Amino acid sequence: MLFQQFRKPRLILALVVFLSVLLLLWLVRGALFPFLLGLVIAYLITPLVNRLQGWMPNALKRRYLARPAAILVVYLLGIGLAAGVLAFLVPLIVDQVVSLSRAMPGLYDRGREWVEAALAQYQSRIPAETQAMIEEGARNLAGSVLRTLRDGALATFSAVSGTISWLLGLIVVPFWLFFILNEEGRATSGALSIIPSDLRSDVESMRIIVDRVLSAYIRGQLLLGLAVGVISFIGLLTLGVQFSLLLAIIAGILELVPYIGPILGAIPAVIVAFLQDPQLALWVIVLFVIIQQVENVLLVPKITGESVALHPAIIMVALVVGNALAGIVGMLVVVPLTAILRDVVHYLYIRAGEGEVEPLLALRAVGYADRATPLLLAAATPAARAQLHPPLEEEEATPEAA
Repeated sequence: MLFQQFRKPRLILALVVFLSVLLLLWLVRGALFPFLLGLVIAYLITPLVNRLQGWMPNALKRRYLARPAAILVVYLLGIGLAAGVLAFLVPLIVDQVVSLSRAMPGLYDRGREWVEAALAQYQSRIPAETQAMIEEGARNLAGSVLRTLRDGALATFSAVSGTISWLLGLIVVPFWLFFILNEEGRATSGALSIIPSDLRSDVESMRIIVDRVLSAYIRGQLLLGLAVGVISFIGLLTLGVQFSLLLAIIAGILELVPYIGPILGAIPAVIVAFLQDPQLALWVIVLFVIIQQVENVLLVPKITGESVALHPAIIMVALVVGNALAGIVGMLVVVPLTAILRDVVHYLYIRAGEGEVEPLLALRAVGYADRATPLLLAAATPAARAQLHPPLEEEEATPEAA
């Protein structure tokens, strides 16, 4: 059985080392944010690097220079694209920010007038006892919200504190990212080589789970943020809402926060629209409801699939925990970590079942073995291969992978 191997001293030592590494990473988490950013970029551009590597001339491939050349091309393309986008967007954003700052006094006066009128109606129509109950509940709710925001802000500051180490890490990221991209296959093989041979298939299976969840989540959230930002801009511009570009960018960025991000992203647009015209605010609410439905029905299934699918109740609990531990950074990473934990536990449960299901079949049962790695295929028995319908294909190996 799988769990019987935990009695082996070398596995106990490996487990202690693994937990020690996790503890060390947690203690220095404030300096890890730039490297987390590099990891996100790596997941985004790895498919493009692999594709460009295949297009490189044979002369470069024979000299093992095809992958470094592909990485450099992607770097140049990324720098050019970023420069073009910034050159186009920054002047527009600055113009809207300046316009918003100039319009703030008028918006504030309109908002104050509406609040005063609403308070007058409230005080004249609601009994005093009911008002006292409502105000007490509002104070308690506001206190809870403020405490949550304070804890999240403190955790966020703690997670990205240490300006010098953060800046040094940011400088190192391009070189670290180059190493990750260039040594992708060899780094994985080297890491697996230090694992006991009877555990390599299980470690490889868990690596596949982590890789699939992270890649689906990172690419999915960024694509969803881009899609929501573009759709929001078109919708707000069509409705005639002021500062539509700035509000759409806010909505797209907040889309990165799972589950509650779309709600938070709609609030600024609704407020600005309400200060223009209360009826316009209703149309903005309708717009964001439609965007949310399009996202849930069409975009999410196509972009992220089922690999990161979690029940909303679990997501809410995970977000609260992530906010308490690391603020905004924790809220961004806690959902994929929860999905990884779910699938790893599911995999281990199947592996430890009656008859000790082989790693390849256990991974297939969890839903991650649509394309097996050579290591898993080599370790599988003929009986396990025979149970796979359709037969699994090996993942495409890069020409320079070990």
